[in-house]
Amino acid sequence: TWYERILLSVQQDLDTGLMVVFAVLTMFHSGICSAIFQTFNCSENYMIDGNQNDKTGLRYLVADYSISCSRDHASRPRSPPEYDDYYKESSAEKHAHYETYARVCLVVYAVGVPLCYFGWLYRARTKARETQAPVHDAALGFLTRTTKPEFWWFEVAALVARSLVTGMLIFADRGVSLIMSFFVI
Repeated sequence: TWYERILLSVQQDLDTGLMVVFAVLTMFHSGICSAIFQTFNCSENYMIDGNQNDKTGLRYLVADYSISCSRDHASRPRSPPEYDDYYKESSAEKHAHYETYARVCLVVYAVGVPLCYFGWLYRARTKARETQAPVHDAALGFLTRTTKPEFWWFEVAALVARSLVTGMLIFADRGVSLIMSFFVI
């Protein structure tokens, strides 16, 4: 009937739209996770004038050394007045807000997207087992189209692995990250 044709057309359009959204989320997942992880990458014991014995305890964001990660303003050691420009309380407060936002993004995006994919694919897999039919999920079909049905979870695991490797590379030293990147390739 005409009602069933309209319903089928709407379902196909919805599946196509969801597939585009999921494909874009998958393409940019590692890059966005990398940006989220960079919010937590602060230098330890930033030394003024390169003096190795001067452990000031000041921490700065590695991506931008003008942003302070040091939240404890009261215990900040006394430094010469010419270095006051290096430490800005306002940047430390802003960074604290950015860290809070990054934690929320980490849960919602870095963990939530793979969990959403897993739940969606698990539901489709369970439904396919009950009906003895092949797994057919148009919205996430781009993830499972080239894999065997018993490996429906593989792309979700690969997405998590890519995000973890990206995050680990940010926190590793330059030499270690170069070695790790060769093993990833």
